[in-house]
This record gives sequence, C-alpha cells and structure tokens, in this order.
Amino acid sequence: MGSVSAWAQFNPQGRGQKAKPAAPGKRAPRAPAAAPRPSPGAASVPAAKSETPSAKPEPKSQNSDALIARYTAIALSQPGADFPLQRLSELYRARDGKLDALLADMSRRAEQRGPDRLAALLALAGAYQQDGRREQAVATYERAVAENPGSAVAELALARLLADHGKRDQARAHYERALPLITEATAREQVLRALVALALDASDVAQAKKYHEQLVRRQGGSFFVRAELGRELYARGMFQEAVQELSQVVKAGAGDNRVLAPALRDYGRALAKVGRQKEALKELERALSVAGAQAGVRREIYETIVELYRAENRLGELVQELERRGVRDADEQRILAGLYEETGKLDKSLAAYRKALEREPKDVGTRLKVVHILEVQGQLEEAIRDYEALTRAAPRNPDYVFRLAEALIQRGDRKRALEQLRALETRSGDDDEILAALVDFYQRISEKA
Repeated sequence: MGSVSAWAQFNPQGRGQKAKPAAPGKRAPRAPAAAPRPSPGAASVPAAKSETPSAKPEPKSQNSDALIARYTAIALSQPGADFPLQRLSELYRARDGKLDALLADMSRRAEQRGPDRLAALLALAGAYQQDGRREQAVATYERAVAENPGSAVAELALARLLADHGKRDQARAHYERALPLITEATAREQVLRALVALALDASDVAQAKKYHEQLVRRQGGSFFVRAELGRELYARGMFQEAVQELSQVVKAGAGDNRVLAPALRDYGRALAKVGRQKEALKELERALSVAGAQAGVRREIYETIVELYRAENRLGELVQELERRGVRDADEQRILAGLYEETGKLDKSLAAYRKALEREPKDVGTRLKVVHILEVQGQLEEAIRDYEALTRAAPRNPDYVFRLAEALIQRGDRKRALEQLRALETRSGDDDEILAALVDFYQRISEKA
C-alpha cells in the first residue's frame, strides 16, 4: 500500500465498476472532509445482482442481514474508507440497537492470518470509533501500524484520529511517516497541508515553511499556493510572521499585476496589524495602482485603507484627501459617500451615492444606501421612486417589494401597497418561500384575508 488517494469516491459496486447515481429516497455517501483520508486500496467487490420483484416482501431481518453482508465485504475490500463502515454501523444499530455484533465479527476477522487482516483491523478500529470507544480505536490503529509498517492507510487513519482528539504532536509524527509512502498527488498535497496546519498549531513556523515549500514545488510554483502560508499566518493572528512571509510573496509576484495586487493588499493588511501604518498605506496605494480593473480587489483595498484611517481616528483627513484629489472611479465615489454618511454629512453622502449610481446604474447596494438616507431624512416620495426602480430591476425579489409596500403604507397609500403585494404574489407562481413571506407580511399589516 505505497500509494493512497485521499479523495477516492466510495462506490458500492466496487472500484472496478462505474458508480451509479443514488436511487430516489436514498441518502448519498457523505463527501470527504478537508483533512486527508485514506483511500480504498484493494480489489473491487462484484456488483450485487439486481433483485426481481416478488409477490411477498422478504422479512426485514433477512434484508438487514443481506445488506450487512454486502457492506462487510465492501468495508474489507476498501480498507480505511469511511462510508462503508458508517453504513455498516447504521445497519447494525438498526437491527440490534448496538454495535456489539459488528465489533465481535471484526475482532474475529482481525485475529485470522491472511490478506484481509489489515482491512479487518482498520474496520475494527473504525467500529470502535463509531461506538465512541476512542482509546480502543487508537490501540487498534497502533496495532495495525505495528503489523504493517509500510501501510500509508494505517498511518493516515491513526494520524487523523489523533488530530481529531487534540493529540497534534502524535498526529504530526504519523503524517510524517505516511508522507514518503504516498505517491498519489492529491493525497500528498492534503497530507502536506495537514502538516502545515499542525506545525502552526505548535507555533513551529520554520517547519511549516518547509512543508509549504514542498507544496509549492509540487504545484509548479503556483502563486496562489505560494500565498497560502502568509494568509494562514495572518488568519491565526501571527502578524509579524505574516509580514515576513508576505513580503516574499510580493517579491515573487513582481511583474504580474494580476497576482501582485492581492499580494500587496495582504501585505498592507499585515503591516497595519504590526503598527507600521505608513508602510501599510504606501503598499495599499501601490496595490491600487496595479489592480487595474480587478474590481473585487480594488474594493477590498479601499476598505483596508478606510480601516487604517478609522483605527487612528483620522477619517476626516481621508475625506479631505479624497476631496482634494478627486475620486478616480465608482469605488472611490462609494468610499467617499460612506465616509460622509459615517461622519453625519447626509446631504453630501446622498449626492456622492447618486454620482456613484450615475457611473454604475445597476449597483443595487448603492441604490439601497440612497433609499436608506432618503428614509432617514423623511423624503418618502424619492425613496418610493428608488424602491420602484429596485422592483423593476429585480421583480422576483420580495424584499424590495416589502420595503416599497412599507414606504407606501407609511405615506398613507395602503391601496397601492396592496397592489404591489398582489403583483408579487402573481409573479411568484408556486414559489413556497415567497408565498410564505407574503403570508407573514400580510399578517404583520393586519390583512387577514
């Protein structure tokens, strides 16, 4: 078992057969979790013969026994795979109310010499896990590892269980032992990512970097993968280490503005967290200059700049700077409008949001900002006109209709509000969610009929 695929999909017909879609009413196998998981590693199980309908249904116990036999064969043919054992445990519980018979069967099989011994040990350990007997599960996995020192499946299963229960140092040791045994690319990448996470859990940044470098090499120098470690350090609050790592990412991204802009954004954020605000603003301004038309990145850069000024109680200075320089795009126009709103200058804020809408008329978020300010200022007529524009732009969005109806009712035009609600009801057809929302709204405004 020198190679293992962490993401191999479970196939009840066996690995050699093409998987069939789940039948209606049956629950599909659960998707694998992000942590690396051992793969099936043995021969396939022949597909079960199709059953012809009979006049009399088989007794329930016979059906359960047949399914138990089938999933037992699958679990033993795919050692380490989660779903067959989970299903087997469900079947035993449904039949017996407990897992004693499953544990007894796998214990008996695990004592027998032969090619199925490792699979039985892994199944027994998994059954102990299903039964909540963690210590016995660990001991059984350790036995499987001791008897099969070249088994990546056993090492990974034990590593995963130890990590799940907080024994990170032990888990890391078993992941490291498993790594040279794995040749399948996806599985190696997942193990390396697990090792990076475990090293950072232990504050071992140097070792995390070594694992990460292996990951970058395996990904052909992918810039996205190269940036992963710095972002993870930032997410964990290890800001000084993040600054050091992200500075290298910025150097690696030089010459390619598509990757340099987000790298500078991340670097600027990290610099701000360690108190180097002037450098942070410099890098963020540089990020804006290379971001080009990357609207999402530009918005995040602007938001970070605002956060920096807000943290130092210098929003007024930022407003003056934007006014003096003049806004360069719709994003800056929205930023200026938001700053006016935050500092209580509602008239200027409304005018700035209107200018942003002139540049991007379909921006729903900005239009909602306009309507909110209009309502705060008591300008219901203008607010109603903007709500009507929203309902035309998104006729099947009930929120805008409800807001329009509330504004109309507030103005005293209940008849027109009900017309808007009936029109939404007609458009919604048999959409249960919209109809339920309409019922709630009608009840709230005392329209019982």
